[in-house]
Amino acid sequence: MVRDEENGSFYDDILYFNDKSYLDLVIDANLESADCVDKDMLDFGSGAGQVSALLAKKGARSVLALDIGKKNISHGRETYAALNNLSFERQDLNDYVLAEDSFDLIWSDTVVELLQRPFDEIADGFFRSLRHGGILYVSLTEKTLFTTLLYTALRIINNPVSRSLIQVLKFFAALKIKISKDDFEEKNFEEKSKYFFIPYIQLISRKRAVQVIERAGFQIEYIRDRIRSDPNSPLHFEIRAKKC
Repeated sequence: MVRDEENGSFYDDILYFNDKSYLDLVIDANLESADCVDKDMLDFGSGAGQVSALLAKKGARSVLALDIGKKNISHGRETYAALNNLSFERQDLNDYVLAEDSFDLIWSDTVVELLQRPFDEIADGFFRSLRHGGILYVSLTEKTLFTTLLYTALRIINNPVSRSLIQVLKFFAALKIKISKDDFEEKNFEEKSKYFFIPYIQLISRKRAVQVIERAGFQIEYIRDRIRSDPNSPLHFEIRAKKC
């Protein structure tokens, strides 16, 4: 189903960028050259297309970047127009059906938990759309007491009455980044901080993630901590699995 361009989304006006050093580390830690060269790849929830472009530059035959954000897709199409093996589609991933046997690798970083679609259904779709021997990489926000309370509290205070408290929280979040790195970009921080107030998140435990992915038919190669994208990022774990 192609998303109706007239309908708005919380993610439409968000456009932020992760540090390239972080992206390089994550990709290099999880993918080898053989995973990329002459492969058809899907970036499921591509954001502004940074990872999609890096995968395309690693020799992929094709990379399809899917995202619901209007700004993300527009930025990707304009910025990476020279990459003939990379295409962008604006889609609502809550109901988008992936074509069967279409990809050799699916990459999805911190996306699945933001969808209202059941994880079982998403995993089944991933399995069907991968070819034999295909690789699935997925990272998820760690389900802990802290993250559960964090997103509950953020949902409660996200109202006009609590704007002053939100500004205080953002001040300390910005301070953590300024202390840890030299190149603090205020505009990028403002965009990224919007993600703390996402309208929906389904926190999934490691045990549950393993059960769902294995039940879909995958063989899990590893599950482990993912490096943090910035000092304010909550804990994440990553899974690499194979369709045998």
